[in-house]
Amino acid sequence: MHDILGYIQDYWKNTDKLLLALVTVFTGLIVFINYRWQLDAHLSRWQGFSRWAGYTILYSVTYGLPFLLCIACHTMKVPLVPLAGLVLVIAALFAFKVSSTTILSSLETLFKEHNPVYWSRILNTPLKLLLLTIAMWLVWRYLKAGNPVLGLSYPENKHIYAYLIMLGIMVPLIAVAAMLPSFIDYYPKFSKLPLPESGFRRIWMIFLYELSYATDFIGIELFFRGLLAIGMVHFAGPMAILPMAAFYCSIHFGKPLGECISSFLGGLLLGIIAWRTKSIAGGLFIHIGIAWLMEIAGYLGNRLK
Repeated sequence: MHDILGYIQDYWKNTDKLLLALVTVFTGLIVFINYRWQLDAHLSRWQGFSRWAGYTILYSVTYGLPFLLCIACHTMKVPLVPLAGLVLVIAALFAFKVSSTTILSSLETLFKEHNPVYWSRILNTPLKLLLLTIAMWLVWRYLKAGNPVLGLSYPENKHIYAYLIMLGIMVPLIAVAAMLPSFIDYYPKFSKLPLPESGFRRIWMIFLYELSYATDFIGIELFFRGLLAIGMVHFAGPMAILPMAAFYCSIHFGKPLGECISSFLGGLLLGIIAWRTKSIAGGLFIHIGIAWLMEIAGYLGNRLK
């Protein structure tokens, strides 16, 4: 744990405090705009190209403007043209992930007698992970960020205990959140699926959904901590972690407000750890652990309501 705290302390010491304040205020502003005017709710109702284009613009702003703040504060010196191109490509890639809800819509015909909505949801997430990983690998090659590719490496033994402690710290916080109506209305996510009312079939269908749900977080960690923390730091320097944290916060629009706000700090901390350890293992362990804990807490919260 001492090493992890040292990484965070070093980053704090070497970060321009004005820049940190500006990016934090900017992130707070976009969170306010979203929850005041329900920006994400409007975008989610769009379909096809319009939906993809809308999210691409949103993510280009939330990721690109913090880079401009970094340049304006003279903490980053990178050519604007390749940086702008990278921001647009990266925003468009994640917009594809968010907006492409019907990649496997044909399965609704294939499984029309066997719960097509469920199977489409279960298989769609791993397929998007595969396509997104291929695209991320191509961007990684352009960045010439070296090995391990996208931070795919085993964590050092001395870090494993730190990750366990960090996950343990989240348990009481999640327990408190489970008392909030907004939380138990959103979690557990499997409750929104067409499932049998009871029995073994319901149990294994929930189990299969949770495995598929975990692959979504594998994609998020590869993208934000692998590509945007480790890879973009190689390209633009350590301050590239701040735009990543702002971008990461914006993908939580639509979730409970407390979760969205905390994602900025969580993204920042996980980005620092990934960059310093050159591994996304910690983020994977913590992120998937928190996700499953939220599912359990949501289930118990609804049972006790």
